[in-house]
Amino acid sequence: MRFSGYWVRSVENRLEILAGSFNDTELSESSDWKEALQNDGPGLPRGFVDPLTMIHEVSRQIAGEISEEDLEAARSDFWQQENGLQVSTMADFARLIQVLVPRRHLPGPASSVTMADDSQAGAEIPFA
Repeated sequence: MRFSGYWVRSVENRLEILAGSFNDTELSESSDWKEALQNDGPGLPRGFVDPLTMIHEVSRQIAGEISEEDLEAARSDFWQQENGLQVSTMADFARLIQVLVPRRHLPGPASSVTMADDSQAGAEIPFA
C-alpha cells in the first residue's frame, strides 16, 4: 500500500521539500505510521504523511524547537499586539508556524527523532 506525503532533507545549508510517496514498510510504528525514516540516519531524508507535521519540522529546522513556556508567551504576545507579528526573515516565519501550530496539536505521537542536529537552527536557510 502506498501513501502520499513529503520528503524533507537537509542539503548543505538549505532544506529541500519534495513530494513523495511511501509504502507501509517505510513508515515507523513510533510515529503512528505517519513518518518515514531512511535507516534512522539523522542526515538522511525524513518523510511525512501529514502536511502540518512536515511544516512544523521545517520550521524547527530553521528556528529550533521553541519551548512550551516560550510558545505560550509568544502566543499571548501575538494575540495582544495591535499591529500583529512582524515577519521579516525565514526564522520569524518559522517561529510563527510553531506559535500557530504547536507540536502538541499535530496528529500522532510527537516523534523524538530529529532530521539533523540543531546546530544550524536559526541560521538563514534558503529553500531549493
